[in-house]
Amino acid sequence: NSARQVVSSAGDGATAAIAAEHYLSSNFPV
Repeated sequence: NSARQVVSSAGDGATAAIAAEHYLSSNFPV
């Protein structure tokens, strides 16, 4: 159960990181 929680939170973190990357790249193109 705790392992599943860790995997779930890790997935949420990855999703947030990807969303932030898309947001930043679309608003601040390098």
